[in-house]
Amino acid sequence: MADHLVPKELLRSQAQRILAAAKEGWDEWECRRATALLLEAGRAMRNAFPHSETLAVFEEAHRLASQTGVRAAQAEALYYQGVIHTEAGAYDPARQALADARAIFDEIGDRAGEAATLHGLATIDAQQDDYDAARAGFHRALDIRQAIADRAGEAATWHQLGFLAAAQGRRAEGARLVALCFLIDQSIGHGDAEKTFAALVGLASELQYTQEQFAAMLREVAEAYARERGQGLLRAAFPDGEPPPA
Repeated sequence: MADHLVPKELLRSQAQRILAAAKEGWDEWECRRATALLLEAGRAMRNAFPHSETLAVFEEAHRLASQTGVRAAQAEALYYQGVIHTEAGAYDPARQALADARAIFDEIGDRAGEAATLHGLATIDAQQDDYDAARAGFHRALDIRQAIADRAGEAATWHQLGFLAAAQGRRAEGARLVALCFLIDQSIGHGDAEKTFAALVGLASELQYTQEQFAAMLREVAEAYARERGQGLLRAAFPDGEPPPA
């Protein structure tokens, strides 16, 4: 599920040609090639074009991948369908697509994909105020992402856990988890670092932190991560013990 360097508009036009093509006579190689192009185009089109248009690209990618039996491509197409449905607030089809994707990722041993779907399902739980289920899903996603050294994914899950803690009234503890997201993003040069920093500053402002307190928080978070990969921060943010299994 990597990003790409081909211009979005070019990928979009290629995807539109595939969607409009008559595919009955295509052989397996042509279907596989079209699937790969549609997945690349869909990733490029996310957040840049209407949900309905991008969703159609991933739906066709899934159809073609199912036709050729390429399980990894099926799972990726389903995952992005789930993400798009979530962004549109269509939670029932989002859950179904993510659950189906998770089953395939588990079948083929793709732990990064499994973590991504757990994170996606937990995001829906959080948006529907099911905080216990959200915490369990994020916790499991975090465990996997740390185990496979997915630093960008780990940072994203710390971010969500931070706002989950804040939503439950533990704003200072939540701010520390968001700070950890920022520090990881910054360390790997991730494009989300600036956006995460702005969110962190917003939380710190609500807590009325001074510049000195803000700097001290960042130092404490960095030290806590170096000691035990943030587990102490997690316990402080969620003091009621381990969550149930996701």
